[in-house]
Amino acid sequence: MPMEQLLAEVKPFDYGKTWEEAFRCIERNAAKFSPDRWEKFMASIRRHGIRRPISLMRYAGVKYVVTGHHHVWAIHKLKRTRILYTLTDEGG
Repeated sequence: MPMEQLLAEVKPFDYGKTWEEAFRCIERNAAKFSPDRWEKFMASIRRHGIRRPISLMRYAGVKYVVTGHHHVWAIHKLKRTRILYTLTDEGG
């Protein structure tokens, strides 16, 4: 999925109402961990991309990220244009 489309059509789950709010929350949480851990995370994505797709769920016609918020943030920060995902329909 193109990142631009994901940010426009998919809502962050548990991290706020907008991606801007979600990214601020993720950055605040990242500050609690060692800089080395986050640098390794970003370096791995820079080198290999995301190895496993993020998980999306569609509920009542709206798509939400269930797992992979940090990967979305990293892909956004690295200005990559695409992200892999799986989609589960939960009705609603």
